[in-house]
Amino acid sequence: MRKYGMKMAKIPHYIRKIKELGVSTSCGVIMHRLHTKWFEQYTRYKVEQRQAGYTWSVLSKQLGVKSFDDFFGTLKKQSLEELTYIYASQAKDTQCLIRQAQSFAHSCFDILGSREQCLLDTISWHSDFRLRHQNPQADYLFDKKLFYKDVVIQPGLTDRLVKDIKVPWEISRFQHLFVMGTAYTQGKNEMYAHAFEEQVGDFLDQNPFLMGTNWVCPMDVGIRALNWVWAFHFFKDSPDLSSEFWQRFVCSLYDHVYYLENNWEVFGVTSNHYLSDLIGYFYLTWFFQNGKDMRSKHMWCYRELLKELEKQVFTEGTDYEGSTNYHSLVTEIFYHFYLMCQVSGLPFPTDAYNKLRRMFTFIDWVTVQGAGIVKIGDDDSGKILYYGITPDIVAAHKEEQYRSEQFFKEFGLAVHKSSDWHVTLRHHAYKTTQPSGHFHNDVGSITLAYQGVPIVVDPGSYVYTPSVYWRNLFRSAAVHNSFSIESVEPVVFSEESLFTLALPESTCNNTHTCARQDLWHVYHNLYSVGASRVVSINQETGIITLQDAWEEAPTNSCSSVWNFTLAPDIEPLQNAEGYLLLHNGVPLLGIRSHDLAFEVVSGWYAPSYGTKLATKRLVARSAIEAHGVTIQFFRV
Repeated sequence: MRKYGMKMAKIPHYIRKIKELGVSTSCGVIMHRLHTKWFEQYTRYKVEQRQAGYTWSVLSKQLGVKSFDDFFGTLKKQSLEELTYIYASQAKDTQCLIRQAQSFAHSCFDILGSREQCLLDTISWHSDFRLRHQNPQADYLFDKKLFYKDVVIQPGLTDRLVKDIKVPWEISRFQHLFVMGTAYTQGKNEMYAHAFEEQVGDFLDQNPFLMGTNWVCPMDVGIRALNWVWAFHFFKDSPDLSSEFWQRFVCSLYDHVYYLENNWEVFGVTSNHYLSDLIGYFYLTWFFQNGKDMRSKHMWCYRELLKELEKQVFTEGTDYEGSTNYHSLVTEIFYHFYLMCQVSGLPFPTDAYNKLRRMFTFIDWVTVQGAGIVKIGDDDSGKILYYGITPDIVAAHKEEQYRSEQFFKEFGLAVHKSSDWHVTLRHHAYKTTQPSGHFHNDVGSITLAYQGVPIVVDPGSYVYTPSVYWRNLFRSAAVHNSFSIESVEPVVFSEESLFTLALPESTCNNTHTCARQDLWHVYHNLYSVGASRVVSINQETGIITLQDAWEEAPTNSCSSVWNFTLAPDIEPLQNAEGYLLLHNGVPLLGIRSHDLAFEVVSGWYAPSYGTKLATKRLVARSAIEAHGVTIQFFRV
């Protein structure tokens, strides 16, 4: 009776929800949940029927071939040689290449802020060795005997980090094999081939099919498969690698095919995860192209990637996940799709290539020369191959630009880029058809670089599941370069998920107006009180002016707080006007305001996932009033 009463008590809640969402949307949510539960059960049933990985005797029947030697000979005829030019610059730096390759061959890695660690005889496939290095007493091991669907990621609830599953995932992508393979092609040093065999063999020993950490995330399975296909290209002619090893390697690659076919990340709104699944599968179906049904699977994947390019990338060439670094990852995925279409002899439509060029153009716009991509939204340092998207690749495919400003309306970012200045301003641009997990509370936030030196920076991301505290701090309004209501988030973080942000839909009309060149306006009412920031850039005087105002003062008593997070190598020095901002002891810019009194407080900056550096923030507080304040950055 008690359980029955509890269920009955929930009925008014469901009725309210239906009224809020509407009948049509509510039906969609219910159907999605039912489908998700059914699909989970169906998938689990299918994969549990074959927990053991393929052996050649089984796989040969699946592929419709008999002799492994004949099949291996056919595989060897396939080549990625025509694609190796994409990293020609990295291959030319022989000294750096050999140093990196030797380090990887001896199992020395720097993974997600771990700093270079040599993992002795075997690689720690199931541990957060970064955490082990920081705190040897911590629980840093994952259970490798669990069925992959039973692995639970437990987030840390305090500022003390717990083990991060992304560390074993990252090393298990095997992106270092591209470096070892490139070094091998230059000198045919069999040390690299032996290291390749030992590392892959050890992975197969320690990661049985569908068991443990490294079969949990399909995205990482897809990326691993892609890197193994590249490794095959580099090492396939090594005289020291046995037929027994290659049989095991090929069978495991087919396990990756089977796994991906039963674990597509398509629930809800698709994202970079589904794209990673697809690009890994696209490589695999090319690799096994002579197997039964592989050509039709390759063509399905081809059509699916084109469909996702249309869906996930706006017409302006920006990724709909709202993050510059995830945009770079998605660009790399579609770049590999473009490259593999050439290898497969498939047409890459003109409209698709033009959109891809605009994706590279956006990367160029948000890149500070010599300092990398400006961080907007989440950053997990993700990439497909080891070198990722390089400046050479961007330069080869971007569109030519003949202006100093660009407004990416669908992404929600205005960019000014000239010989001296690089400035960005974040706008509220979001539709419910987009995933929200990688957005931050950063509306109205600016970044500022002068003469190639980042000065006011987005704080980055640091970590995801190891700490709810750090995850939410780095995506909070308080550490972004705007003004907000003190201790109140404009969009409240979900207590249930670290990868949602309940953003309301925006319309372009209230996010950006541009009266003239070098004048931007951003407006939002995420606090239910309108907030306005006008940014003007005067290149002649070298002054950037911010004019901030609340539309009206709220009825409750609260404070407005302004924040500017400085790059770690920028030192603020107070003077009569405000503060000078010094780089290597040399003043580059100043900041002043007659309306606000700034103070220097400690802060954090995450240059990449897993690493945080101490830095300074300039913070000012004021009672919320309807009149505005003016802040200026100026050359000195």
